[in-house]
Amino acid sequence: MNNLQIALQDGFENDSVIILVNGRELYNKSGVTTNRVISLADTVTCSVDTLSAVIQVDVTSKNIRGNRDVLVSEFPFVAVGVGKGNVVEIIPSKESFRYC
Repeated sequence: MNNLQIALQDGFENDSVIILVNGRELYNKSGVTTNRVISLADTVTCSVDTLSAVIQVDVTSKNIRGNRDVLVSEFPFVAVGVGKGNVVEIIPSKESFRYC
């Protein structure tokens, strides 16, 4: 088993967000808003029984979606944000994110 932590970071403003990992719904919440002081809206953690995982993030309130295949065994931390032009950005990391 590999642990995966997904951090919803910048660009969320009272949004409805759904996160699927390998097609399974992991997160479904409305009112997601970034705390601009620490650039964090929410986090979610799960266990994945494969070396890689397909992460899909739907920001239904903005009618946008992003997905990315992540090698969880090497990149167990994933940052998700809404970037310029209302694009869902999914960025894998080897290191955990630090929040104040």
